[in-house]
Amino acid sequence: LTATGQEVFHNYFFPFTEGFRYADVNSLESLEAAAGDDVCAVMLELVQAKGDYLRKAIEALNLPCFGKTRGMGLMIGIEVRDSYDKGKILSRLIENGLLVLTAGPGMRLLPPLILTADDVDDALAILRSVLEKCV
Repeated sequence: LTATGQEVFHNYFFPFTEGFRYADVNSLESLEAAAGDDVCAVMLELVQAKGDYLRKAIEALNLPCFGKTRGMGLMIGIEVRDSYDKGKILSRLIENGLLVLTAGPGMRLLPPLILTADDVDDALAILRSVLEKCV
């Protein structure tokens, strides 16, 4: 496990558990040693796969209030169709446990990189139950 950070935060996060390495954010050599090309390639592949799965699953819900999805990796944008109140949709989703953000004419999902298949299924269940009738 590796983390980067700024000196100012050390008092809040140290001591770390055994096996934890600190990579100085200001040192390229330290970052390269902590996360080599192989590690980065595997992480990127996993994030892209999770994002593709989530986007396709959202589109498969075929909710009348949603248009197209777009994004990169787990940064996913969802178009909210003009005839629906984006603020009301966001409020209902947040009230039911799904954190979403506004983004222009739509919404944005920014789940953590450690997202699991169960997390995706939970998010989809919230989307489905809250938005089947599109508020």
